[in-house]
Amino acid sequence: MKDGNPTGEYVDFMTGFVIDNDSVWGRPAGVAVTHDGALLVSDDANGTIFRVTRR
Repeated sequence: MKDGNPTGEYVDFMTGFVIDNDSVWGRPAGVAVTHDGALLVSDDANGTIFRVTRR
């Protein structure tokens, strides 16, 4: 956002799943938002759910 308007730019905030062209560490598959604004991200590669919050 700049001056209250979206700029179209983005910031990667959840990275590291791709190891190389042939290997991945995980595969994010779905996203839900909790009441406190955290993101719950499911991973279909190993059955993990990640909780992502602001710092």
